Amino acid sequence: MQAIKAFSGFSGDTRSSIPVPGEFFHEVLADIRDLNELKVILYTIWFTHRRGGAVRYICESDFLKDQKFIEGIVCGDSTPQQALAAALAQAVKRGVLLRGLVQTDTREMELFFLNTPLGRAAMEAIQAGKWRFSADAEMAVEIGEEPPNIYRLYEQHIAPLTPMMAETLREAESVY
Repeated sequence: MQAIKAFSGFSGDTRSSIPVPGEFFHEVLADIRDLNELKVILYTIWFTHRRGGAVRYICESDFLKDQKFIEGIVCGDSTPQQALAAALAQAVKRGVLLRGLVQTDTREMELFFLNTPLGRAAMEAIQAGKWRFSADAEMAVEIGEEPPNIYRLYEQHIAPLTPMMAETLREAESVY
């Protein structure tokens, strides 16, 4: 059995936070039994938020590029790719993710959208043949640690962050 690595805690920086739809906690979370499906859904929420833009999606290759994510997939007798594909299929079946196929100049791409109004609109455009894949639509999302910020640096090098110190740092950040 692998030892559990202790988590140092969340930063106080709201810029590294991502919005998770309330329906996820009230309608979806209790029904998920597969750990890989849960990881895929949460990763998709994080990734699509980081991607930004008007059309937010993720491809299977985006999951595969993140070595830490892939190492966390529970494989059993399957390969990480097979376990990922099964988790994506389950999230689509549950209706949390939407799956669309888009033709580029060179190949057909499988895109996954969150089942939000924008995701549903993207799927309608794909199904109507109105969605065009542009070169900048494949913009990279930086994977890895969040860039250092004043709060994290303070905690790493000086002391635990108190509410009063957080306010002082916030003021200093706005001035400088």
